[in-house]
Amino acid sequence: MTIGDSRFSHQDRILGAQLVSTMNARRMNQEGSAPDRGGARYRALRYELQSEGLRAFLRKRLTKA
Repeated sequence: MTIGDSRFSHQDRILGAQLVSTMNARRMNQEGSAPDRGGARYRALRYELQSEGLRAFLRKRLTKA
């Protein structure tokens, strides 16, 4: 028996899919979900680089250290 089985009503299939997605989200939260944060950091760096230009971006990064 699977979620797509015709013995289940439409509402049961929707509730089953919601339950699975909720369980997956909880598991990701418990694991810390580090790749998501890394992706956000990468997007922020990319936006900063596009808005300032390479020279200003590198100058700011290298003078911080």
